[in-house]
Amino acid sequence: MSRWAPKASSRPWLASLFDGLPATAAQLREDRILEEARAGGGYPLHIAAMFGLTARPALRYAKAARPQAE
Repeated sequence: MSRWAPKASSRPWLASLFDGLPATAAQLREDRILEEARAGGGYPLHIAAMFGLTARPALRYAKAARPQAE
């Protein structure tokens, strides 16, 4: 896990911002990273630099962003 990865908030006001939404903050972040990976061509270094990820999660997002062979 990256040192910049979001941690559970102990601030109730921050958690309350997501009340009633169909997605959690973590799900929104994952979706944003995957969308950036697709838009950026799936380059792991780009993903790592943009989101402060280490190699393993950056590679995972890059692999997920590539189109599947049929």
